[in-house]
Amino acid sequence: MKYILTLLLLWSIGSKAQTELKFDHALIDCEDKWVAFPMNKDSTYNFGFIYLDKMAGLTLNVEGTFKIDAKGNYEAKKIINSSVKHRIPPTKVLAALIPLTKFSELQIKEIPDWLHFYKTSDTDVNRIFRLGFVYNQWDLAEKALINLEKVKAINPKYNGLSFEFAFAYNVLKQYDKAAKVLKEAIVENPKDCLLYKELVYAQLNVKLTDAEETYRDADKNCSDNAYKSEMAHNIAYHYYLLKNKQKFNYWGEEVTKYSKPEDQFSQKLKLMRAEMDKL
Repeated sequence: MKYILTLLLLWSIGSKAQTELKFDHALIDCEDKWVAFPMNKDSTYNFGFIYLDKMAGLTLNVEGTFKIDAKGNYEAKKIINSSVKHRIPPTKVLAALIPLTKFSELQIKEIPDWLHFYKTSDTDVNRIFRLGFVYNQWDLAEKALINLEKVKAINPKYNGLSFEFAFAYNVLKQYDKAAKVLKEAIVENPKDCLLYKELVYAQLNVKLTDAEETYRDADKNCSDNAYKSEMAHNIAYHYYLLKNKQKFNYWGEEVTKYSKPEDQFSQKLKLMRAEMDKL
């Protein structure tokens, strides 16, 4: 993950030539497009094709590099006899769409021959769900919901659908909707720790005591200590903000119960305790 982030950032720096390339497209909007990244220090441009892998998510197939000569021609140096693919995490890096008129110079087809291995029908429920998932990853909740609604119309019991709906609702601060979806999902999946965690997040923004009750249910049914630690930390943090020392200490003990001293929530708790001790 760190490698691809570094790679994308490196492509986004360097001097910029005056070309018809406009580096103003978010990668999430470039599915099934040939894209180029800003000029490298050696005056080359990295380029490739962005597509959706149903398992890996948004993916870049790196084709190679090209230079632009004095006459504006594209001179390609392509990767030969190998395939270089990178999953694209959420990033602010922008790319340019390669003009159709330059495809012949780069020796590429508008639709790569290999794409059919990954491309499925736009009505394929797995593809639609993956799009919703990816949009949620990129904090584009409204676009995520459009796709999730399509999945719901096809298969309302699709695995993971309830969580993705709730995640999108929470991003949009529609906490009551998130809580409703999650409560229904927990009835069917009472041991799913992720559902409890997301429900606690929603309820902390509506009614603190409801979040506490959800935590207690999770404590009985959920076996993942890391999730329990995170939920307890989030509740403790709210009491920290309220300067309620008694409640903060209680939930701090819950954090300690399920985390190791070196864990991030233990470390955050330590800092909060130092501040609370001053009260």
